[in-house]
Amino acid sequence: MRVYLDAYRSRRIFTEAAHRACGLIRSVGAPSGLYQEAMFAVDALDEARGTVLKALKADGDVVFTSGGTEANNLAIVGAARANPAGRHIVVSAIDQPSVLAPAKDMTKAGFDVDFVGVTEDGTIDLEDLAGTIRRDTTLVSVQSVNQEVGAIQPLSAVVEVVQGSSNALLHTDATYAIGRLPVDLSRIDVDLLSFSSHRLSGPIGAGALYVRPDLNVSPHVMGDTSYHRFRGGTENVPAVAGMGVAVGVMCERKDAIWRHTDMLRRRLLDGVGSIEATRVNSPAEVTPEPTPLHSVGRPLGMPDLANVTFNFAEGEAITLYLDMEEIAVSTGSACASWNLQANYVLMAMGRTHEEAHGSIRFSFDENNTTEEIDRVVEKISEIVERLRSMSAFKPKK
Repeated sequence: MRVYLDAYRSRRIFTEAAHRACGLIRSVGAPSGLYQEAMFAVDALDEARGTVLKALKADGDVVFTSGGTEANNLAIVGAARANPAGRHIVVSAIDQPSVLAPAKDMTKAGFDVDFVGVTEDGTIDLEDLAGTIRRDTTLVSVQSVNQEVGAIQPLSAVVEVVQGSSNALLHTDATYAIGRLPVDLSRIDVDLLSFSSHRLSGPIGAGALYVRPDLNVSPHVMGDTSYHRFRGGTENVPAVAGMGVAVGVMCERKDAIWRHTDMLRRRLLDGVGSIEATRVNSPAEVTPEPTPLHSVGRPLGMPDLANVTFNFAEGEAITLYLDMEEIAVSTGSACASWNLQANYVLMAMGRTHEEAHGSIRFSFDENNTTEEIDRVVEKISEIVERLRSMSAFKPKK
């Protein structure tokens, strides 16, 4: 039986979410109509919207998208175009490619774009952020939890820096926070928040962008906006409905999932710690219970992710050998594993090119077991030893 340790790429779907999506897959109503079938689709979307707003403890709007990538693009491009008083965008250097790419593209529209560095533990450099924001800054984007090392970002401190020196809007990609951590937008003054369905055990093909009340966003996908003025096109009703269920289930089970995955993470790190010349890239401290996002003020990690560098071994080779042993892990971000360049997140954290290339990301869900972790430790120890025996570079004795 295969061992799946790549939950930050895509979580296994909850049974409840799958049932909800499958129950709507044969529906014919599109939400833009004025008849009963259309109203049935509208009700399904409204139910999902209510679940999301309840999870965020927020008022405002929720735009349903095709996934986290579209939600991030809409946040960056749509907010900047709709609020062009300033012409300056600031983003975290370790954010998702779906944030970095549209930000870079906005230079073609005359915007200045700056990227803020991070500390060696993967958290935003607040001094660098303060020094980068200008009076004409339009938008700042800082993710809630990093996708590569699991570093939880100090969003409350980010809000203070942004509001203390500008009138900029603040966006956060909360894909790895919502449902895992208590996210209370009555305590964190963000304007835009995005997330993806399949990374919180919902169906693939849906995502969402929260927009605070009275904020305007220019549509990035053009077309029929009869259902939602911020996005053209027909929503994927079955996937969105399943995503709403997944959000609710994740929030209900987050404490139990936190404790179980933290136990697995510690067991894995204890095991691979016996392999010489390794380095854990994820933050060392993980709290025993989910920490509310608004109260994070020191470097903290997530319980369901461990990023480890195995020096003198290629991460890609480790991943392929593990796959032959029926074990799935990641050697790069969920959007970059076919890109053989060194991991940009680890490079931004100050790791060397070689350390970045030798990194493996292990990410867990509630379905993983201690027996699986023990098997992974056994196999990766054998594989790293085999690869190092073939390498010209070896650990010093």
